[in-house]
Amino acid sequence: MDYDVTGKVTQVFADAAKTQVTTKYLYDDRGFRLAKETYNSSGDLQFTTWYIRDAGGNVLSVYEQNAEQPQITLTEVPVYGSGKLGMAKAKLDGSLEYIYEMTDHLGNVRATIKNQTMCISPRWKIQGLRNGLIPGCAK
Repeated sequence: MDYDVTGKVTQVFADAAKTQVTTKYLYDDRGFRLAKETYNSSGDLQFTTWYIRDAGGNVLSVYEQNAEQPQITLTEVPVYGSGKLGMAKAKLDGSLEYIYEMTDHLGNVRATIKNQTMCISPRWKIQGLRNGLIPGCAK
């Protein structure tokens, strides 16, 4: 990997000799990622991912551009509340898939939830006597 003077990754290589670039990252003057370029094994640009941000640096939308096609496609729109709640991700059929992020007390994402129909049914295994005591524990 190659890094810039601020410690951000600028290039990722497939080999230790750093001859085959797989990914390049471009940053703005404030250190926020502007774009990610992904290359195939031949070294040809495969696609570019663009990150559009607000004045505070929050990602407003993510676009992708295939190197073989001139059109740019919207792929993600983050959903914010008091912080980032998740994202609306574009599917191939044009519909949106909402993905919500569950964070811990430090703000790290620990789980993601998609908006699909899901039924949760708890299963209980009751053990003990009718009076609520567990055999062997009541003396």
